[in-house]
Amino acid sequence: MKLITCIVLALTSFSFAQHPQDLVSPDALAVLSIKNASSIQTSLNAISSKSVGSPIDDVLSQFIKNPTAIDYSKGVLLTIEPGVMPEGQRPTGMFGAMPHLVVICKPKAGQTLQLNSFSGVNTSTMHEGWFVAAGGNSWSPPEGGKVSPIFAQLPEGQVSLHVMFGKLWSQIGPITQMAGGMMIGQMNKPGPTGVIDTGTRKQTAAISQAFRKVMQFCSQINSISASATLNRGVLGSEIMVERKNLSEVIVDNTTMFEMATSLRGGTLQYSMSGEFTSVLMDYQLGLMANDFDAFPIVTVTEVMRELTHLQGDNVVMYDLDSKEGLTIHALAETTDAEAYLSKAATSIDEMTDQFASQFQMELEPNAKYPTTWDVNMIGDDASDMMVMHTIVPVDTVFSFGQLGNWVSFIFGPKSSLPFAKSQGANNLSKLIASNKELSIEFAMSLDARKFAGAIMAIAESAGTDTGSNKIASTPSAVIEAVLGSKGKGWKFKTEMDLAGLAKLTEEME
Repeated sequence: MKLITCIVLALTSFSFAQHPQDLVSPDALAVLSIKNASSIQTSLNAISSKSVGSPIDDVLSQFIKNPTAIDYSKGVLLTIEPGVMPEGQRPTGMFGAMPHLVVICKPKAGQTLQLNSFSGVNTSTMHEGWFVAAGGNSWSPPEGGKVSPIFAQLPEGQVSLHVMFGKLWSQIGPITQMAGGMMIGQMNKPGPTGVIDTGTRKQTAAISQAFRKVMQFCSQINSISASATLNRGVLGSEIMVERKNLSEVIVDNTTMFEMATSLRGGTLQYSMSGEFTSVLMDYQLGLMANDFDAFPIVTVTEVMRELTHLQGDNVVMYDLDSKEGLTIHALAETTDAEAYLSKAATSIDEMTDQFASQFQMELEPNAKYPTTWDVNMIGDDASDMMVMHTIVPVDTVFSFGQLGNWVSFIFGPKSSLPFAKSQGANNLSKLIASNKELSIEFAMSLDARKFAGAIMAIAESAGTDTGSNKIASTPSAVIEAVLGSKGKGWKFKTEMDLAGLAKLTEEME
């Protein structure tokens, strides 16, 4: 009898071992997994001496009134599952049964979880010790007790996500199309005069065009996966988007890497492919210029936009310190350096009045070099001029040139020697080298500590320092991001030193 009891207990234990994964429908369209949220919260609390709140509690409070009663050590699952109509009941509405949300978690011993029915879940039940909240009228466990196949696609991470986007979009896409069309139509209404004004027409047309592009893009996506892990104060995350029809990419970051190693280290470094640069310039930087037109960097970028069709992959370095002020170095591929430099000279000459009127920056053509201008800051206020000369010293030049098969751009002191055959490894070159599996479209490294320290040092040099704390050179506070093509999709990776950023914030306060 005891032997039979042991066998029954063993089999029962084994059958429960896959909870909660085996409570997810085999037809699940999406799953979000949170592993041991308590350890994540402990790590967040250790990063900063100040309260960081409870972000996971905040998320789950939308579905559960008392999320602090959840036993996070057992994991939490949020899934989207297909709508199922009860037997004999006909679908209602234009689109039939729609996908619904399911939340699965385990309450702490002696605790009872309470449903919050305002965020897509309206029924709850307990199943073998697990709390299940779901949309729809009822929930029942999948037959067979097997783990849903969607878990085979779930990436590793403390928090991970997989969405079978193609299948999901086939159900929610038509609704999105209809709702978006109705909203855009509501925008295109006549004014008090009974006539639709020109501004409204243009705005509606632009939004309509953008909406169509989004709809087209969504229809091409097969799946989306994402993951995030917090390890020793560093938050790493990845997003992978797989398209339905996309040929395999050829990975070759050689030129981008070589250009990156020719740059010196800086506060901000980034690289972009030629195609990504064109997209960014055309659709985003025009808007940035409207919002931040007081910064010379944006004006430089506007000039670069005019040159986009003559360049390919490019790398850029921004630096800021109390000795050299603002420094910008850039290298770009080009198939016609002569045409590029000619266009650059023409563009800058046409913008000298704008530089002077909007940025208090006078560009004086260099008599010896046709694509070089000496930069002089202009103004009447002595204290303002001291600040400006700290950021843009009196020996600053604005120059385009040629470096082998590449074209170069320099904004900084004449004494600067920005480019060399190899400056050695820097944050950007290391980032490119560590992502050999990607055909890189964009890579960026920002040293937040160096930037903050430079701001403090410049304030002191300019005489505007009000007794701010000194910024130490350590610990690291680097933010990195990479976007690239892989296989039949794209991957976006980020890494943020949260512990270093928290320490930096404390030093600045």
